[in-house]
Amino acid sequence: MNINESFLLVNYIVNKFRSGSISPLEWNIVTEAVNLDAFKFYTGMPEMYNLRQAPVMGWQSNQKVTDINRHLHIPYYIMRSADGYFKLPSNYAAFSSIMTPLCHNSKECDGTPETDWRLVEVVTEAERAIRLQNRVIPPIETKPIASFYAQGVMVDPTTINRIRLAYLRYPIAPVWNYTIVNGQPVYNAANSKDWDWPALIHADLCMRICKYVGINLREDELVRYMDERIKTGS
Repeated sequence: MNINESFLLVNYIVNKFRSGSISPLEWNIVTEAVNLDAFKFYTGMPEMYNLRQAPVMGWQSNQKVTDINRHLHIPYYIMRSADGYFKLPSNYAAFSSIMTPLCHNSKECDGTPETDWRLVEVVTEAERAIRLQNRVIPPIETKPIASFYAQGVMVDPTTINRIRLAYLRYPIAPVWNYTIVNGQPVYNAANSKDWDWPALIHADLCMRICKYVGINLREDELVRYMDERIKTGS
């Protein structure tokens, strides 16, 4: 559904609970929050992590979740900067993988170079320090390592100058734009932005909006209903 259909659905549900309608300003504030809530939910909530197991819901935890996030998954080729870091793209939101190219001669031994892409092991700062000093398993071009910093990604060994970063971008925030006609807001499709999510979860996003509205209006019944709807998906 487009953003106006979502707006009408939420107002219909809210009115059923006698909570009044939602203003365009309130709608755009809440949808921006819900947009990020959904991203956090489908890529893995930190609150759900523990030392014994990964969260049930998270990026590539199953094919269904992968399909929901697939449009946000981007491959990005980066060259090493002068300061030694690989700069992250401006819309970077979550990590997927890093690979580095490894060139070698072809199997036919005709001298034609071929390139294989090797997966990079992501390590913590402490693990990187240990590996750099380790003579048994130091980072080499066939077994590189990477660490994340504010400046970007540091990949060892430093002879590697190009990487392929796969990452999840932030979903674009929806906007319900309008013009004022006879003192009332009227939907303006030309300047509005629809959900940056598959249609499969649009109704779920609307339920999350209703929960925010219920909290704001102190409608406990609405909040309980939406909590149950979000948990069960029905």
